[in-house]
Amino acid sequence: MALPDLVFRAIRHALEVPCAKITSCLTLILLICFETVLLSTVSDCTKSFYVHWNTTNPIFRIDNTDHIIDVNKGNIPFEYDQVNIICPTYTPGTHEDDAEKYIIYNVSKEEYETCRITNPNPRIIAICDKPYKLMYFTITFRSFTPQPGGLEFQPGQDYYFISTSSKDDLHRRIGGRCTTNNMKVVFKVCCRPEDSHPNSENLF
Repeated sequence: MALPDLVFRAIRHALEVPCAKITSCLTLILLICFETVLLSTVSDCTKSFYVHWNTTNPIFRIDNTDHIIDVNKGNIPFEYDQVNIICPTYTPGTHEDDAEKYIIYNVSKEEYETCRITNPNPRIIAICDKPYKLMYFTITFRSFTPQPGGLEFQPGQDYYFISTSSKDDLHRRIGGRCTTNNMKVVFKVCCRPEDSHPNSENLF
């Protein structure tokens, strides 16, 4: 059979498909295209941060402000940035005493500034106590969570993470590497409601 005949038969078969089925197919294609564009937009807008929680990370140096991190800035509603806190990882054979271990806490501003945890039941963000295993903890900066007792991050608020663990005491709550190595970060969650809706006097 000649090629033009095959093309003609295919076209005729397509024309015999009921209109409702064609409409359904077109609708499905449009929905897939819309979802693809939407997912692409979300992936471009939201940001992921990676914090390697060890003493060699330069963000913990006292001569810079890299430990102060802005999140959710420029996002549209229901888009939330994430941070991945990565625990120190060592190759087998590394001496146990040379491996850094941490408990990371979410604390108040005063506890952050003094490196002293006074809350008897502090909120634990991460426990890095397996130095030979890759471990990381992902936090999403959303203002609500479906998980009971989960972390919630309100717009316009600052959230303080520190680790007071020392080389000899994982559970230490005073000083530790928070004091000796400045092991602390601040996440500044954008934005306050008044920042999202400027006053009419600021509009031209």
